[in-house]
Amino acid sequence: MLLAPGNSVRQDVQNLGTDNLFWPVLASFFLILTYFYKWGVILVVSSILYLLLWGRAGTFSHNTRSLFCVPLWLSLLFYFVSLYFMNFAYTWAAGAVPKPRVENVIYFFFILGWFYNLNIAINCFANELQQTRLLSLLTAALLLLFTRLLLNIDNNISTAYLDLLSGKATNYNKELNSRYTFLETSNCNICIVEPLPIIPTSIFHGDITQKEDLPINKFYKEYWHKEGIYLKAPNPLPEDNNLETLRLIGRRIKNKLLVSEN
Repeated sequence: MLLAPGNSVRQDVQNLGTDNLFWPVLASFFLILTYFYKWGVILVVSSILYLLLWGRAGTFSHNTRSLFCVPLWLSLLFYFVSLYFMNFAYTWAAGAVPKPRVENVIYFFFILGWFYNLNIAINCFANELQQTRLLSLLTAALLLLFTRLLLNIDNNISTAYLDLLSGKATNYNKELNSRYTFLETSNCNICIVEPLPIIPTSIFHGDITQKEDLPINKFYKEYWHKEGIYLKAPNPLPEDNNLETLRLIGRRIKNKLLVSEN
């Protein structure tokens, strides 16, 4: 990942972030949290299946079990430190979060390390697992899944808060008021207005278009007492990826930190 030939080609045009150590240190920590959020449900379900199928003592041969004879705390420490420095190497060198193809490499070690540590935990708590009732295990898993659904970043409550925190709602309101001021003060009979640059998912329902025969355009022109009101260009599609909005908020915090340091 670090010695890839494309790095030397891109390093002259990328915004290197080596002068701002605080950003990669903080971002690398939060990136690990996002991995658990993205993969949480899948990891819980697959871990339950793993426990049911291979969670019994003696499933693996003696030679294979020796691969997992490592203190659990040491393995977990190595796991998280490795993930941290994978992210840190990229964020420090490139001044940005890892790109999808780099993320895929990190995801591979993230999932592989998860199940390696799970198997170490099985060896450490073999007696406890044998005494644990399957119903209790499934109940705990269902509670985790339910909590995960409540904390889903794509639900309506999260979407509304992210639209506020990211500034989408504020900019949307500003652009709408600017349009209203233009229509109220302009002497145009057929008015061409600018499209809305940012569409917040939580409060946006619809807007006028470039076509005159749609009902929304008719109602709009009647309200403002115009012969016609049309968009100059189509509006962008609403951004319904709340994780991307969360990244946008992170980039803004990063930029503010950089400005404050300079």
